Amino acid sequence: MIKIKTKVIVMCSLPSLLFWANGLTQDDGFIIRQRGFIRVSPLYQSWSDDGTNQLSEMSMPIFVYVPLGENLSMSLRGSQASIRSDMSPELGGMTDTQINLSHYLESSKIVLHAGVNLPTGKKELTLEEFETSYLISLNRYNFQVHSFGQGLNVSPGLSWALPLSETVVFGLGASYQYRGPFKPFEKMTGRYDPGDEILLTGGLDFRLSETSTFSTDVIFTSFGIDKLNGDETFQSGHKIVVNTQLRMYFDYNELWLFGQYRSKDKNKIAIAGGLDEEVEKTIPDQIELMGRYRMLLGKGFYASILAEGRFFNETKVFNKISIYGLGATLDIPVSTRMKMPVRFKYLTGNIKGGSNLSGIEVGVGLDWSF
Repeated sequence: MIKIKTKVIVMCSLPSLLFWANGLTQDDGFIIRQRGFIRVSPLYQSWSDDGTNQLSEMSMPIFVYVPLGENLSMSLRGSQASIRSDMSPELGGMTDTQINLSHYLESSKIVLHAGVNLPTGKKELTLEEFETSYLISLNRYNFQVHSFGQGLNVSPGLSWALPLSETVVFGLGASYQYRGPFKPFEKMTGRYDPGDEILLTGGLDFRLSETSTFSTDVIFTSFGIDKLNGDETFQSGHKIVVNTQLRMYFDYNELWLFGQYRSKDKNKIAIAGGLDEEVEKTIPDQIELMGRYRMLLGKGFYASILAEGRFFNETKVFNKISIYGLGATLDIPVSTRMKMPVRFKYLTGNIKGGSNLSGIEVGVGLDWSF
């Protein structure tokens, strides 16, 4: 029962933790009592429109996780990325640095966490560079680095787990994100102050059998008003994300299935001195499906088959998009404390009434535990 309780505490912490350590999955077992590790994850991603208009990114995130005590841990993440595009100028540089502290109150099954986004990334972009940064931020491409520099952000929060039975655990979490002002464009007069965010999450974790678990969680995010030189300019619509996961183990092999539904309300835009709600939604609802079958081939040597689908509804601004992916990974042991993950994925899709999309992902990384 201890294992499932710990898992749900971790699950409820993930919404905030993932903001500071994007790219980490539940496979990483974000448990405070585990040993530390350093992960370097270089990845090349490339997309093309009908074989033209190529957009590619070469990124190298570095993630460090350090247990500071039995119930205290710290993580740090930073990245470098370079983007090339046939449609806009090249863009490259460092991203912001994220630091997160987590403290587990074992007696009350509560995790306290605090994250800080240090503004070390490239900002004050030219207008042409901003066009490139907009392209990599589009969810359809799912780039590993989707933004560079912002202001100082601080995000305190907590998560709590309550066992309902021997096989079911309920979890709740909340966090607040202060987002500091910064200059997104060079030679900009004044500063842009993005609205603060409130994030609430609730989840259930079920142990279906000795070798299978199912979990689901709902994440609600409320966004404050963006301001430019003190004037209200924009407010993002509230966002709801629903996640489900199924894990099944077959001796040393594992089947993992994941589904996500994401929806945002209408945004509010500054018109004639005030904020007016959009007549129609501009941000499409999104469904994401992923699956992986992981097989043990030898001592510490794993191979996985990957499959995914991403689907975006049509809106006034975006046409309907469907994307499918198929790939494989290898976890190659280098030593007892080091492994080399290798990744390849091919993606294909289409934009309704428009072009066909194709993409690839290739990466070779290094994980070292200590």
